[in-house]
Amino acid sequence: MVVTGVDPARRKVHEINAAPAAEYARLLGKPAGQLDPFTFAAHPLVVKVANSSV
Repeated sequence: MVVTGVDPARRKVHEINAAPAAEYARLLGKPAGQLDPFTFAAHPLVVKVANSSV
């Protein structure tokens, strides 16, 4: 996945792979309406900047 749209001040992702952030739900096999903090905790994203993970 590549994050392609963000609001850094609010720490929100709006696009993944140039699609609405609900793409995250699709990739998890869940309806977008089921995304909640527990889903993100169970399936965290890793950010890779250059050659290091953040």
